[in-house]
Amino acid sequence: LPHFGGSAACIALVVNIADPHGHTDLCNRLAALGAPAPCGLLVVQGSLPASAASGEERRRLEPLRDVAARWGLKFLRFESLEQMEKGRLLHAVCDLVLGDVPDGADPIHLVGRRVTRN
Repeated sequence: LPHFGGSAACIALVVNIADPHGHTDLCNRLAALGAPAPCGLLVVQGSLPASAASGEERRRLEPLRDVAARWGLKFLRFESLEQMEKGRLLHAVCDLVLGDVPDGADPIHLVGRRVTRN
């Protein structure tokens, strides 16, 4: 996994907020990477049922935000699939990887970004 993380242009990690073990699973996956990826994002999706205790969703979100900050991951939150579709996930990944590359860039701008111009 460390070789994959080091060679990837961007790593996207997804956690379902309804999973009570989501934070632990995320931490285990990140530990397996060994070091922060050069570029990455954490997508937290879903919502808790209305019967959940007041403040439970916030209690689950805060440690995930902290992990994202420590690992340098962009944090995205979507409560529904419709929001995720409108959130344009691929667009967010491209912005992270190619954010400072000017339009009509010379291929030399892609050196070191782990992407090719096709």
